[in-house]
Amino acid sequence: MNRLVTINLNGLDRAGLPPEHPEPGGPTRMLFLTINAVGFKTLAGKLATATADRDDIDAIHMRIKPTFGMRLLGAQLQVFRGWDMAAYRRLMLWRSVLRRWFRRHLMLNRFDVVHFCTQQYAPALFDVGGERRPAVAVNIDATTKNGVYNNASAASLKPMIAKEQRIFSQSDLVFAMSRQAGDSVINDYGIAADRVAILPPSVAPMTPDVPESPNHNGAVVKMVFVGMAFARKGGPDLLRWHQKHLSDLAELHILSSQAKPDRSAKRVFWYKSMPNEQVMSQFLPSMDILVLPSRADLSPWVLVEAAVVGLPVIASRVGAVHELTLDGQTGLLVPPGDETAFVDAAKKLIGDPALRQRMSVAARQHATEHLNALRNYDHMLDRLIELARQRQLVLAS
Repeated sequence: MNRLVTINLNGLDRAGLPPEHPEPGGPTRMLFLTINAVGFKTLAGKLATATADRDDIDAIHMRIKPTFGMRLLGAQLQVFRGWDMAAYRRLMLWRSVLRRWFRRHLMLNRFDVVHFCTQQYAPALFDVGGERRPAVAVNIDATTKNGVYNNASAASLKPMIAKEQRIFSQSDLVFAMSRQAGDSVINDYGIAADRVAILPPSVAPMTPDVPESPNHNGAVVKMVFVGMAFARKGGPDLLRWHQKHLSDLAELHILSSQAKPDRSAKRVFWYKSMPNEQVMSQFLPSMDILVLPSRADLSPWVLVEAAVVGLPVIASRVGAVHELTLDGQTGLLVPPGDETAFVDAAKKLIGDPALRQRMSVAARQHATEHLNALRNYDHMLDRLIELARQRQLVLAS
């Protein structure tokens, strides 16, 4: 069950925390601390859904949201770009804030296990938890060593790497959103493989009223881009390539709150925002191809959503995209920024409905077998319960 789902400390009081002395055999007391931003906000919602109907779990979900002042202090400094240590400054800011939360509000003896997403929020618990701390799991999308901060100098990243080494070493379990990130924890930080689990972004299978494959049967193929970070995810490139090479072959539908609509663009349709339920049940199933020519990315949720509804994908081979979209099977992957490769891939899918249908079937199968929230997050929660049990045995010995 979910005892509380909140942002920061809103609505939290000590009387509402799980009991200090639970009944033997009672539910495992869990605290989830997740950054309330981009894909992690989506993850926070999935975790809250997964714990809601579990009688063996007593959960508090706290979405971590920085204040305006914290955003200023943790912002990138353009003058010192590459040497501004923004990620390290954010870690230290939250370390201070969360230490205060743990000491004054979030009594650690009321929890059996604490789950952090991402790793940068965990240090405070190790500072104040002592030997009697609850079990700790961190959920990561990448590590500093495997290139999450591409524009930073190697020397400026050393303090962050040292902090990550301590975080991973002291955590009981690391959930990685990709095999690439998990391998980095094992190989770059020397963490035992049995303390690392792969947990990709996952979405529940669609309800029966959603078409088995994209239901657009018109003469015009519909390409769709979904992403808030329009520039980073290659939106300007996509618009330029579409207008130059593809506007006579396909429509382009852009759903992005950060995109500035160009009403003069030929056969381009703009959407600022849309409820996720509508995106999944109506918007994506009405399209033919999802396009994501990102310049930089890690494990984009929209690729999972596309797979669930059976949309073939054209995406840049960056981050762990290749783990979510299987090149040649559920979509086509191209080098980032490569206009020729992207246009060739688009023309290939636009001109071959049978190929799109084969990829649609393969995408749904891949989502069902590997990106299924009903299976993956239940398994994750089972791991957390076992982690808490093992920690209690250690504390009792």
